[in-house]
Amino acid sequence: MVFLQGGQTFDHYGHLVPNPGRTLMSVQTPEKSEEETDTQVVHLSETAVIFEGGFIDFHLHLRGQCDTIGIEELGLLKSGVVAVGDAGTYGWNNWAQRGRTQVVQSRGWVSLLKDGLTHHPEVPTFTGFTVLEEEKLAELFADRQQAENHPVGLKIRLGQHSEQEDRLLLITGVAQARRLQVPLMVHLTGSFLSAEEVVERLAAGDVLTHAYQGRRGNILSQGGISPTVAAAVKNGLILDVGHGKNHFSWRVFQAALQAGLVPTTVSTDHTQNTWESAPVFNLSYVMSKLWAAGLTWEDLYWGVVRNPSRLLQLHPREDAAVVLDFHKETQKFTDAQGETLIAPGVWFPVLVVVNGRVIVQKMEK
Repeated sequence: MVFLQGGQTFDHYGHLVPNPGRTLMSVQTPEKSEEETDTQVVHLSETAVIFEGGFIDFHLHLRGQCDTIGIEELGLLKSGVVAVGDAGTYGWNNWAQRGRTQVVQSRGWVSLLKDGLTHHPEVPTFTGFTVLEEEKLAELFADRQQAENHPVGLKIRLGQHSEQEDRLLLITGVAQARRLQVPLMVHLTGSFLSAEEVVERLAAGDVLTHAYQGRRGNILSQGGISPTVAAAVKNGLILDVGHGKNHFSWRVFQAALQAGLVPTTVSTDHTQNTWESAPVFNLSYVMSKLWAAGLTWEDLYWGVVRNPSRLLQLHPREDAAVVLDFHKETQKFTDAQGETLIAPGVWFPVLVVVNGRVIVQKMEK
């Protein structure tokens, strides 16, 4: 087991408080009983911040059997991510081939596109659902007792071909989500529909991902945040960062912060093209960007632990933690439009504990 001494942690309400001392239990094996397990004491700096349970990346793409965009599990663990939401990599037709994990907990959003993003960058045109296709989609949600086997919700991707297709996707997605009684996640970047038209059809618990994107269909209106979008968020619409390579704008994000629209979930939208590459790198890097722009530690804690845990229906892990510490080195945090925010440093994982065992330790920095 691992005992963390020093540093700061979060209380039940998400407030940052001095760490009273935290023991992380290891997973016992037949070869090693609890009495035989040694305790490793780790001394943390005063500035270190402990995220008990580890990070949950609400929106990324896992490598499955037949896609070319998903990422592997091992890199996630080393970055402190112990649970993820796979956001529409696979569709209702090839869901059985989706990415599986051994240590990282995973839940998925099934794409309304037949085969999801497995033919990326080619995105097929959506022409609607037949009755037989509706039945096949419903089968994926039939066994609600086996949470890891069925999707957590539906995903649609706007902005690919035309206004007509976007409207059909939105109407169909909303109808199917209501029929199945699951949330709908909407990819907003490049939408041919206005953000107002999109959110007016959504309900509390639905997810607007790439919420802070700066391209067509963004949430700005006359220089500020659209009142329609602000009202939808107040009524329970989920705002997901989904940073990615093309889905984040400082101009939009800063306007949103001024309007009090902080993200519900902080996520990377990781693919093979963005893993450990600018402007995403990893989840702690995205968190550093948003912290530098004004998000509080409480906002970040809820964004990478509490909210994604609730929305993905995951049980908190008592055998995991990630510890961040500050590295002073001038950073140029860029967005998809090339705009830059200068910051004095970056938060990075100095310790990652999974299954009660240290898998990353960089305490010398």
